[in-house]
Amino acid sequence: MTKFYISILLIAMVILFGVSTTQNNPIQGTMRDTIYPYQVELDSLDETHAFFGGGSYFFQYTAEDKEVIEKVASFPWESNYYASASGWGLGHGLQAMSLSNRSKLPDGFYIKWYSPFENQRWEAKGDFDFDFFRQLEKHYVEMPFNSSSSSNFFLKYFNFVVNAGPEGRLAIWIVGKGQQYLLVRARANSLGEGSQGVISPSFPTYGMTSEETAERRIKTVSAKVQEDYKNNNMAHYAELWDRRMKRYNWHLMGNEHFGLLESLVSYSNGERLTASKEGKIAFRDRFAAPKEIFIFLINRKDPKHQERLRVRVNEEEMMKVLETLTKDDPDKEVHLKLDVSEDLKILSLIAFTDNESIEVMQITAKLFDLKRKAI
Repeated sequence: MTKFYISILLIAMVILFGVSTTQNNPIQGTMRDTIYPYQVELDSLDETHAFFGGGSYFFQYTAEDKEVIEKVASFPWESNYYASASGWGLGHGLQAMSLSNRSKLPDGFYIKWYSPFENQRWEAKGDFDFDFFRQLEKHYVEMPFNSSSSSNFFLKYFNFVVNAGPEGRLAIWIVGKGQQYLLVRARANSLGEGSQGVISPSFPTYGMTSEETAERRIKTVSAKVQEDYKNNNMAHYAELWDRRMKRYNWHLMGNEHFGLLESLVSYSNGERLTASKEGKIAFRDRFAAPKEIFIFLINRKDPKHQERLRVRVNEEEMMKVLETLTKDDPDKEVHLKLDVSEDLKILSLIAFTDNESIEVMQITAKLFDLKRKAI
C-alpha cells in the first residue's frame, strides 16, 4: 500500500473515531443554542392505549412575544404510533425519534393522540420550565453505590418520556443519569370523537368504526382493563392517575441502630431521585408515594459498618397510608421510619405524624453486598 493510501486510511480512521466519541456529547453554545443528543419516547397506560398521530413536536420560542416558534423535535417518526404499558412505562416507552437525534432543548410542547377506549382525540400544548433546565445543568448528579458516576445531567445522552393518560391527562419526564424528573402535568383539550387526523389511511384500523378499533385493541391490554371496559367502569383510572401524582411532605428516617446515608427512591408519580448523605434531594421538597427505596444504612455504634438495603412497598397501600395521615392537613409532615433490628434480621416500616402512626404491612426487603441471607 502506498504512503498516499495509508495517509487517507489514517485520516478516515481519525474522523470515524471523532464521530463515535462525540456522537453522544452536546455541541456547545449558549444553553438555548446548544445541540443536545436526546430522544423522545411515547407511552401510555393500559387504560388509555393511546395512538400518537404524526404532528406532535417540541419547540423553542424565537421571539419575546412567544408568537413565533421553531420546532426542535418532531415525532413520532412514523404516523399511527400506539403505545401501551401497565405502568408509567419509564424506561420502556416506545422510541418515537431516531437514536441519533440531536437538537436544542425545548421551551414547550404540542402533543396529540387518540384514546380508543374513550373514543376521543386530544391535544395538549404548554411550556416547560426552561429555568429548571438551567438549574439541572449546574447540578452534578452523584449516584449512590457509585461515587465515580458524579457528572452533569446533560453531559451525555438523555430522554424525554411523554405519557398520555385517561381523560386527557398528560405527563412529561426528563430521564438521565439514573434520575427521572417530572417536568409537566397537563390537561389536554378534546378535539371531539373519532380518530380523524390521528389515524391515517395507511393504518390497518383505518375505515373501522371507533367501536371496532376499541374492540380490536382491548384484547391486547390487561384482564383488569378488559373487565372494566366491558362493564363501563373506566372513570376511576383518572382518579388513580391523580392519586399517583400527588406529592406529600414525607421524609425517611432511621432508628436507634442504623442511620441513613445516600438513597435512590422511585415514586408513584414516575420520578426517581437521589438523596445525598444529608438526606437532601435536589429541586424537590415534596414527594409522591414511594414504591422502591435503595439506601445505605450506617451502624450508629460502628460507623465503618454500612449496609445497602432495598425496600419495595405496595403502591396502593402506601398511597392510602399517606392519604390517611394527611386527610386533615395536606401539608402535615410525615416521617417514614426504617426500623431495622441490630442483627439485620427484622425490618418494619412505620409512617407517623405527631399524633398518629400506621405500619406499612406489604413490604419486601433485601440486603446487598453481603454473604448473609436477605432479611
